[in-house]
Amino acid sequence: MKIPIKSDLDVELSKFLYQYRNTPHTTTKENPTKILLGKSVRFIFDLLKPQTDDIVQSKQMTQIQNSGKRDITYELNEKVFVRDYRSPSPKWKSAVVTKVLGTRNYQVTIDDENLILKRHVDQMLKNKESNHKQISNT
Repeated sequence: MKIPIKSDLDVELSKFLYQYRNTPHTTTKENPTKILLGKSVRFIFDLLKPQTDDIVQSKQMTQIQNSGKRDITYELNEKVFVRDYRSPSPKWKSAVVTKVLGTRNYQVTIDDENLILKRHVDQMLKNKESNHKQISNT
């Protein structure tokens, strides 16, 4: 009995279909095999992809590093700019730190008005000597 020999066309067609079925679709972002069978067929290049645990761990480390926490502390009698929420007045006023209320909260006194306010560090800016008279109202 004669064994059929695969032609080059059959081999190339099989390779093409294998790659096509394992290539993610641009709209669904899933490959056709996963949509049809519910799981992906193992592909040799899957070994090059990072493991899910590694991806999750790197994303978590990025979030921790970019947490947005400002590590700023102010000293007593330090000149600062504080956010003023009264509508007709300028947004930032020059003030002096009069009391430390915690690690992130301070009591300040606005210079011009002798007004005492409680402010969080996110509502305060360092007062640089060269720019202590004027700050942008944005």
